[in-house]
Amino acid sequence: MRENNVQVGPEVDKYISEHNNLARTCVLVSIYGKIAGSFAVTDPVKLEAARVISYLHSINITSVMVTGDNWATAAASVMEVGIDKLYAETDPLGKADRIKEIQLQLYNSYRGEWIWMQMKGMAVAMMGDGINDSLAMVAGDVGMAIGAGTDVAIEAAYSSDEEQLGRCSYSH
Repeated sequence: MRENNVQVGPEVDKYISEHNNLARTCVLVSIYGKIAGSFAVTDPVKLEAARVISYLHSINITSVMVTGDNWATAAASVMEVGIDKLYAETDPLGKADRIKEIQLQLYNSYRGEWIWMQMKGMAVAMMGDGINDSLAMVAGDVGMAIGAGTDVAIEAAYSSDEEQLGRCSYSH
C-alpha cells in the first residue's frame, strides 16, 4: 500500500485494520517518507446508544447512519449499537442527498400518499452533531442537533418557514 509517497508495509496495514475494527481511525506520522509513529483517534459510542436504538426498533423505527467516517470505523459503531443501515464516507451534500433518497423511498413505499403518511406520523428525522450535518438536518422532515459545540447545527435544525411544523432542536 502506498500513501502520500510513504511505503506502508503489511504490519502497518494490520495495525490500521485492527484499530478500524475497533471504531478507531489511525493517523500515521512520517518523517522524510518513513513511518515514524502513529496514533488512533475515536469518537466513543455513548453507553446508552444501543439501548436507544433497541427502543426505536421496538416501536418500529428504522435507524440509518449517514456519516463521513470511513467504512471500517463506521461499521464497527453500527455493529456495536445495532443500527439497521449504514452509509459511510459521505460528504455534507451527500448526506442531504441521502436523506432525500430515504424520503423518496418512504414516499414510494406508500404509493405517494403524503397525507396518509403524515396522519400515521411517518417522517425522516436527521440527527447531527455539527456543521457537516446541517444540510441534511434541513433536508429531513425533522432536524435535531445534539452534543456540545453545535450552535450552527442547532440553527440549521430550525425551520426558516414558521408555518412548517416538525422542525425541532435538542441540545444537551
